[in-house]
Amino acid sequence: MSTQLRGLEPSAEGPSESIREIMNADMDDGSIAYAIGMQLPFDCLRNAAAQLAGVLILAATGSRSGSPDHPILAVAADNHRQALDGMRAVKVPDDSRHRHLHMMRASSLIAEAVVAFKAVATSRNSNVDAALALLARGWNELRLASVSLPGCEIVDFRHACCAEHQRSIGAGFAARAVQAG
Repeated sequence: MSTQLRGLEPSAEGPSESIREIMNADMDDGSIAYAIGMQLPFDCLRNAAAQLAGVLILAATGSRSGSPDHPILAVAADNHRQALDGMRAVKVPDDSRHRHLHMMRASSLIAEAVVAFKAVATSRNSNVDAALALLARGWNELRLASVSLPGCEIVDFRHACCAEHQRSIGAGFAARAVQAG
């Protein structure tokens, strides 16, 4: 079975949750086929962005392992290549062109982030800001695509328990600084 179809084959329990979500969406057959066909490319692109982010964090913190030859970048490049191949293979119906545009922009920006990281990281100045900015823009495009693409989700951790704790810890530090000052 091809990699693109893995996870989409029927099972004894019936269709997966994400496939049921797509099937229940108010979409025509072409859009449903597009949404199902974009699940693997979306996942691959999301993984590539996350893998690149991990290496960029290492580089930003000054870790020696945060270099342009880090092995995870090869994995990210492979995920990106699979995503691009999958996006090119899917027939894009007219009412999905806008979603597809966000996916293609995300792909392009993530690829540019890798190029920027390799160029910046190999120069004397190991600043990774350019790569991070491109990756952030690519992630935003991916997030925009996920909003309108059933079965393709991005988890937003800004409202997670740990994020709330961090905000309250930060507020506590700010309050103590004001009292001390």
